[in-house]
Amino acid sequence: MCNASKHVRQICKNSEFILEILDDKNQTHKLMKNIVPMLDYKTIKEKDFDYNKFCTTSKDLVVQLPFGSGGSKTYLINQENYRQIKFIPDYDYSVSTYQHNNTPYNIHCVISRDQIELFSPSEENFKISNIIEYIK
Repeated sequence: MCNASKHVRQICKNSEFILEILDDKNQTHKLMKNIVPMLDYKTIKEKDFDYNKFCTTSKDLVVQLPFGSGGSKTYLINQENYRQIKFIPDYDYSVSTYQHNNTPYNIHCVISRDQIELFSPSEENFKISNIIEYIK
């Protein structure tokens, strides 16, 4: 779905299994938890979400669906808006404390059998919209 010249052809040699793991934030967290430092988080179902239970260290929480990028399906919630979130049944959501004054960075890499190519990190610029989701 990328906007590339018609002379360019994309070849994906990754298995569907690998692509599904990398497309699922929860699976990626499990895969990388001992390799990459990350925030503490809990994985929950809709029925297990209790704002008051999770807001013990901060009044602002981040709740994420396992899919979505650029802020889509990532909710910044607080005491005033947590009831507005419409959870999708049967999905595992991750819940973590919102880190104020934090600058998130992205880095992309291409991994092949013979080498790993790291691209320059980029600062993630986003604003918080009035519909709760992060919007890039």
